[in-house]
Amino acid sequence: MPYRPFLATMIQSAWRGYRVRTDQEMWDSLYPYTAPAYRNILTRYRSREDFERNYFGVEYELGDCLHRGLRHGVIRTPLERFDDFYCDWCAKDIEHTDQYRWTCEDCDFDICCECVAFAVQNETSDLWRVCYDTT
Repeated sequence: MPYRPFLATMIQSAWRGYRVRTDQEMWDSLYPYTAPAYRNILTRYRSREDFERNYFGVEYELGDCLHRGLRHGVIRTPLERFDDFYCDWCAKDIEHTDQYRWTCEDCDFDICCECVAFAVQNETSDLWRVCYDTT
């Protein structure tokens, strides 16, 4: 290489930095919408409408309430001592200190108490677009 090793390293790092910035700008222009940070969803969407079409980032299976065009009917269920669940809304483990979980009896959909409390405080939360309280 005609450059000194130190200079070559500087040129390569500058080029890599340029490529990372332009790739990020391209990614941001193609997929500008991300879910709210508390949801812990890393997927990016083309628009808010695309996010809504994909059931607000909630995973679902065939035969699920969302797949049938319905919303999840959730009820408050006591959390047993050795149960191991994770919240389908924020993707965190449901702690045993919560004592309750909100679950849909028709399918495998669970929500932690923190997400329900947040949704109760914010009536415009997207959570109410995929589920409703049946209690």
